[in-house]
Amino acid sequence: MYISTSDYSSIRSDGGSTLTVTVPASTVVAGSGTYSTSSSVELGGLGAGLRAQIESSKDSGKRYVGLWQDRFRIGTESGFPATYDIFVVLSRSSATTLTLTATVFNPYAGALTCAAGAETFTAYVRTLVSPFEEQ
Repeated sequence: MYISTSDYSSIRSDGGSTLTVTVPASTVVAGSGTYSTSSSVELGGLGAGLRAQIESSKDSGKRYVGLWQDRFRIGTESGFPATYDIFVVLSRSSATTLTLTATVFNPYAGALTCAAGAETFTAYVRTLVSPFEEQ
């Protein structure tokens, strides 16, 4: 019997890649708006299983397993300190295309300046195939 959570030696990889997106320093987000940037790659067979780790340049050397992260930062709005989130998500935009997107949401009425400096997010991805699929 095949147990997907423990039978890793029998799962084979059909591809791997890295995706990178950067939220530039001093990005300005309009009131109640969003700033978004993304990167895509063609990877793996149709709907292949996926293993993903995401790392931030502000937390270098620590890779977190998962398809999304929410990072808390401090910027400025109308000259005053203001908190904001950077939401990073890795998704499948088609059967063989993976997209890494970083979005900054501005919950304030005034313009938000991302004052935490540039931050780069890197996703390390591998697609996996069941041992029962044809070689």
